[in-house]
Amino acid sequence: MDDKFGQLVAESPRELLAHTNLTERLRSAESSMPWLQSWKPWEDVPADRVPALTEGLTIVEQALEPASVRAFGVCMAPMIEWVQRFGVIPLAENKDQRRKQVADIVSGYREPLADLPPDLLDDAIRETIASHRFRALPLPGDLRARVQDELTRRHDLRRKMITAVSKATPSRNLPRPRSEEPAVRQMETGEGDGE
Repeated sequence: MDDKFGQLVAESPRELLAHTNLTERLRSAESSMPWLQSWKPWEDVPADRVPALTEGLTIVEQALEPASVRAFGVCMAPMIEWVQRFGVIPLAENKDQRRKQVADIVSGYREPLADLPPDLLDDAIRETIASHRFRALPLPGDLRARVQDELTRRHDLRRKMITAVSKATPSRNLPRPRSEEPAVRQMETGEGDGE
């Protein structure tokens, strides 16, 4: 097995995660559009609100972007330190064996959590470490459960902003809702799966 995750966790600097700035930008964008909270799709959107909406939509899109492999490894570093510190899983002394173990641990989380943005993944890991009461690794679902509401909120906000911008500028070429993306549509309809 490739030990890219073990190497990333061992060597990646924390500054790879510029997500705190993104989180603040998302909060700022939302607070600059308080009207959006109560806005309904059948209501008009004044043209003067379109620039803020467009900028806000860009920020929401960035805040929904999944963690890269590198950022994922960096986010996992505190959990690996926790595993070592509390002896959850004994890690080998040999550097190569240790990297292999770390790679195995991290890769077990990568696939089920691959859609999480880095800030939410980081929050989930830190909250789990702070409150996990058992001497065992938490399951990926335990991490996801800590941030699922925020992830859903961001997706809902994205859809609402797309709707508002399209209402204000019907001819504008907007991103498709995620359910219309070819991979999602294929999964939903079963097209192209060889049946």
